[in-house]
Amino acid sequence: MKKEIHNLAIRCIAAPLNERPAIAKQAGDLLASAPAFSTYAAFKRQFGLSYFASVNSSAKIEKSARKEVDTLILYLAASNNAGVELCKSATRECRALCLVCSGRAKMENGRDHSKRRIAIARVIKSWIMHFREDIARAVLAHEIASKQASALRKGRSFACRLNGTSDIDHSETIAAFPSVEFYDYTKNNLPDTLPRNYSICYSFANFSSGRVKQYRKALAMGLNIAVPVHADAFERAISLPYAFDADRDDLRHLDKESGQLAILKIKRSPNYESGKQSEFVLGFEGVRELARLIGLGNLQGNLAA
Repeated sequence: MKKEIHNLAIRCIAAPLNERPAIAKQAGDLLASAPAFSTYAAFKRQFGLSYFASVNSSAKIEKSARKEVDTLILYLAASNNAGVELCKSATRECRALCLVCSGRAKMENGRDHSKRRIAIARVIKSWIMHFREDIARAVLAHEIASKQASALRKGRSFACRLNGTSDIDHSETIAAFPSVEFYDYTKNNLPDTLPRNYSICYSFANFSSGRVKQYRKALAMGLNIAVPVHADAFERAISLPYAFDADRDDLRHLDKESGQLAILKIKRSPNYESGKQSEFVLGFEGVRELARLIGLGNLQGNLAA
């Protein structure tokens, strides 16, 4: 299993996007014969993985770690990069500017595909999550319990972000760990209520009427809206009375702000130059227009900046 799934993942990341679903189907057929989860060690041996989700494993998550919070985060291949859809509500612009190839994964860009360990692992994890959710949920349960216990022994807080580079439903896992704080960013349509231990920061996509309706619903629920902005607009944007710096850490479930705009400076990704011109990334006036459309522009003093 290990060699076969590994080789399929290499083929997948080397192939054009339109050829990846066929490779993913082969992976699904292979995974159908995989035994159910037995032990964590057996799982890692079977698929050649060091872990499924990891703790404090990105620059932004490390900012959270400095605040005495250990965060377990799951990074998958994002969007449809593994030939299966992991972000059903993503827009074209969001896919273009996706951070799946930024940060530490960016260091692998240009390498021989067979040596892109992070990309290969994320594809394999994506297939396990999609085709063998029973295995994925069991592994996540093991890692969450283990890492929560480790954090508590060290006197640290613990949180989980299971959609590091995906936007899928993790309600089963969230319900199974009522004492754990979970949080996510999402573009999916919002439910009417959220579990007590689950926080969402709703993600800006564009100015369409359907999206604006969801932004207004998010505000009515007391949720913040994540808004990517150009670097030269960042400081002015966070100075607005209905906005705050969401790059300070990744602890969205601990934000004191409620019903505001969580401003994120656009990060470098492979399609940065073309994607940054899209409506998905806002300038200062775009932030103010969004605020006006969803009712935040009525806050006193918002036009003073």
